[in-house]
Amino acid sequence: MRISRGERIAFFSEGSYIIPLSRNGRMLRRVRRVKRNGFQMIFQGEVPAEYRRRSQKNYYYFGALNGISYMCLGENILILLTIRLGFPDYVVSIMGAMQMLACLVLPVGRVVCARVGAARSQGSFWVARNCCGLIVALAGVLAIFGWYSLALAFMLAGAFGFYACRSAGIAFSLPLVGSFSAPEERGNVLGISVGLFYIGGTLAIVAISALVHRFDSVWSLLAVVVFGSCIGVTSSRFLLRLDESAILQETARKPLLPEVKEACRNRKLWHVILVFFYLQLAAALVIPGSMLVVKRGSGFTDFSALFLTMGQYFSCAFVSLTVARYSQIFGPRRLMLVAYFLILLAGGSWLLLDGPCGFLRALTVFMLVGGAHAVLGNSLSHYFLQRFTPAQQVPYTIVLQAFAPAAAGAFGMAVSSFMLKISAHFFPLVPLDSYRFYFALLLLLLAPGYYVIHKLTPLPQEKRQLGDKAWQVVNRIL
Repeated sequence: MRISRGERIAFFSEGSYIIPLSRNGRMLRRVRRVKRNGFQMIFQGEVPAEYRRRSQKNYYYFGALNGISYMCLGENILILLTIRLGFPDYVVSIMGAMQMLACLVLPVGRVVCARVGAARSQGSFWVARNCCGLIVALAGVLAIFGWYSLALAFMLAGAFGFYACRSAGIAFSLPLVGSFSAPEERGNVLGISVGLFYIGGTLAIVAISALVHRFDSVWSLLAVVVFGSCIGVTSSRFLLRLDESAILQETARKPLLPEVKEACRNRKLWHVILVFFYLQLAAALVIPGSMLVVKRGSGFTDFSALFLTMGQYFSCAFVSLTVARYSQIFGPRRLMLVAYFLILLAGGSWLLLDGPCGFLRALTVFMLVGGAHAVLGNSLSHYFLQRFTPAQQVPYTIVLQAFAPAAAGAFGMAVSSFMLKISAHFFPLVPLDSYRFYFALLLLLLAPGYYVIHKLTPLPQEKRQLGDKAWQVVNRIL
């Protein structure tokens, strides 16, 4: 179908249409190019079923490529690079919590979404996010040549930019997924996309481990960071092909402050925010702390540490693909309870060390943390999409993804640095003892999160999908 210079809208199948942002010929030529290249369409009302399936397929491609990119640039590689460059322990803890603090820039994503749409906004920020990875690589080069103060500044700036662009990009990620998936499809869409993300990450970590084993140097880690940046930019092309509803863009154009005030008056949302706070805090403290135990407490090589990360990502992929179907049967709240308990169990296992950790024991802990972390993320997203209406999801996402991670990041940066310094003060000669003391304090800090998750209101679908006898058995177990 041709789009003439004077047309304001172009109709597509099932009565839906794309909305050009202006009437001038330049924008209409852009719409024609978008249609030819198979890029995104913005529909008035719901996205038709055929376009939902196309968008879900592109979202799966994005998930796989994003997994490869994130494995090359994510917190595990950044933490490993920070340790390899010789920065202190408190810098490692800051790197782990910085991704949460960067969520304060999330409202910027709303501003951009109001101008170009949710999919195009996330795609643009994904390009900027991966370009920040090159700043991290530059920091490594500066450290190699002895400019440690400047290298530390570039490392923190690059990492913060990486996480800040990610936060701005995902400002409308959950409503966007809800836009191209029906309510009964969301559990599977989230599970499959996250599973492909971790499969891509697992394949990437296999390649990275082989590279580090063959070329054991800082330069090999820097090459991995640069490669991940290139793959991340490529993955953004699939984001630009996601179809969406015009409701997202229209909602983003509304004043933010009144919606935030309305969202803050919702007690159910504050409960979900508190749950998200504990989930983010657990991830920000347990994973970097575990890496410190194996690297500086047990003397693992870079290759062994990367193999542990591979086990973590493999566990994430396997659990995401297999547990997705159970989220609609048992309910996301119950899966979160099990997963959070497993994270506490994994952190508590470091207290039982009486010497350097063995490889199989460390691999078990990392796989346990990885699988539990994947279940927590999937289940909370599923709970959020099913608990709140589409009109509530957009403003509530801003509040949820800005307040909870930022609070967890700021709190985690301060508390983890303090606990590491206190632990080192009491056990200055034996690093492993100081890390055991650190995890003892950490468990006391995270334990109330289990009760907070337990008090979440179950989704109505849970009791409707389980028989009375099965429901009684689940209640006894969980």
